[in-house]
Amino acid sequence: LLSSPDDLLVVPAQVFPNPANTVLNLVVGDGLNFSKSTVSIYGLDGRMYYSICTRSGAHQLEIPTADLPQGIYLLQIDKEGYQPFSQRFVVQH
Repeated sequence: LLSSPDDLLVVPAQVFPNPANTVLNLVVGDGLNFSKSTVSIYGLDGRMYYSICTRSGAHQLEIPTADLPQGIYLLQIDKEGYQPFSQRFVVQH
C-alpha cells in the first residue's frame, strides 16, 4: 500500500537562531535523524541558495549563512516518508 501525502507526518524540526548571522542550526526531534534527507534554502524570489543531500545519522545540522545576503529565506527539509518541513528565517549580519 502506498501512503497518500495526507497520511504522512511533517518532519518535527527546530530552526535557530532566528535571525541567523553566520550559522543556522537545525534539530529534528522524535528520534529522527537526517538520514535520506535534503535540506534546501530558498530566497523569497524562488532562487535556491543552498542544498545538501545527507545520509547522516545526526539529529542536528549546522548550515553556514555567513555568505548569504541579509534578507528573508525559506528553509525546506525533505525526508523520505515525511511531508516537507518549511520555515522562514532571517539572515542579519
